Amino acid sequence: MKNQLRKVLTISLITIAFLGLSFNVVQGQSTQEDRNAEYRELLNNVDGIIRAIRFGKPISGNRIETLKDRFDSVFPNQGGDIRNEIADLDPSTLAGEEGVEKVREIRGDIVELAENSTDVGLSFIYKYAVFIILGVSFGLAVMVSMISRIVVDWEEVNKVRNKQSEIKDELDKAKENGDQKKVHKLQKKQQQFMQEHAGTMFSPMKTMLIIFIPFIIVFRLLSSTYGGWVVAWLPFNLPWPDINFLMLNRFFKGTVVSLGFFGWYLLCYFGLSQILRKILVPQQ
Repeated sequence: MKNQLRKVLTISLITIAFLGLSFNVVQGQSTQEDRNAEYRELLNNVDGIIRAIRFGKPISGNRIETLKDRFDSVFPNQGGDIRNEIADLDPSTLAGEEGVEKVREIRGDIVELAENSTDVGLSFIYKYAVFIILGVSFGLAVMVSMISRIVVDWEEVNKVRNKQSEIKDELDKAKENGDQKKVHKLQKKQQQFMQEHAGTMFSPMKTMLIIFIPFIIVFRLLSSTYGGWVVAWLPFNLPWPDINFLMLNRFFKGTVVSLGFFGWYLLCYFGLSQILRKILVPQQ
């Protein structure tokens, strides 16, 4: 079992290291080309306007001017028609679905212009962010499921859980019948049983401790690459808690209309984990 675990961990760490190296190489290439970085910022600016419209917030004239300036910076001698489209945007008309579609059309024109250009564009890690993060989440979910299968003796865990459930059922029945003597006896038996099998009951927690470091490493890699980038748009406004407290405000900002890397990462990871654990750890 230890050899199997060692193999799984080694392969996982090599994969994570390779992933990190790939991201760093691509980022290094992008930072050498300032226009690519400016182009991403331009798209982020457009996405920010779309997000604001979907939230029902008014768009200021300054925001349109900023968009125009960013476009001029990335495409100083190209895209005259798009430049005019941006200049003709009336903030008072940018509301509802019509406003969203109007800005999305401009975004599509900008992307098409970049694709036809030879000196500006998006790296594949941004073009296919949805699938890359999905793949990363799948890999991590497989790793966690395999570690859980190897580290935890699920047959023994299930035996202990079943026995604990039997004692609890007997205790509940004794309480219903008002048999205090039996209740006291079963409570003592339950306490002793928990003490004897505490290690087995909490053995599934081992997997959480083992995968914590890879999870954080992957999170840091994705954060440094996709921070601020819209990975996926939701077809509707999703109500979400707004918690303005310490670091919680990073993940709980109120209603959501799009997913960044973290939201998509968690959605994919936990969704795939539920499926893979049933396949790879059927005895759980």
